[in-house]
Amino acid sequence: MGTNNQPRRGFSRGRSVDTREMAIRILIISEDTKSSTDYLDALIKEVKATRSGSKVVRLAKETKVRGYGKGTKKLLQKAIGIRRNSDITFDRYWLVFDKDDFQDFNEAIREAKDAGFDVAWSNESFELWYLLHFKHQNTAISRDECITALEAEIQKSQKSKQNFRYDKGASSMHSILAEYGNQEQAIKNAEKLRNSYQDTDYNYSSHNPCTHVDRLIKEITDPEERKKILQKK
Repeated sequence: MGTNNQPRRGFSRGRSVDTREMAIRILIISEDTKSSTDYLDALIKEVKATRSGSKVVRLAKETKVRGYGKGTKKLLQKAIGIRRNSDITFDRYWLVFDKDDFQDFNEAIREAKDAGFDVAWSNESFELWYLLHFKHQNTAISRDECITALEAEIQKSQKSKQNFRYDKGASSMHSILAEYGNQEQAIKNAEKLRNSYQDTDYNYSSHNPCTHVDRLIKEITDPEERKKILQKK
């Protein structure tokens, strides 16, 4: 008799979220078809396989990363098409691309945000995120220089006589970083780098070194970050 005015399970009129048995869907669209895509895919699988409490906001089984071999604005156009034609509505849409030599880098970031995507961009390259697992890098660094520094840090951590050589096509970076790197420190290093630039400075091409990959990593690995996403919906 009468109308049931109780809020639906999982919702409480915007104030809090009942997170029991809830999950978020994240779609990650990357310019890279190998190294960063394999790394993110391995990380997602690891988090999905981790047993968690009943009230923890999980990663939904639909969460995935896809690489398309397109950069900046071309990747954005690809992502817009994927979102438009998808049968699944995701809670978060991320683009992953690097500065490299792209001249439309700033414009691509701005247009992606306007279109409802978040961007895990790196200047100059995704490998900076790997390097931050071992050291704080606060001077401009090219991709080649970053890879050389990364190889040296991993070699030092492995304490092996055999030289380590980074292979962009290999799928082992997640396991290497898990064994020898420090993800928590990498997140702190990335945040420290971002804070060194003015909030009103939107010339991202000049932010070298800098990365926003840590923000994506936190959403993938931190249940509290995932809970915040649900609370905003």
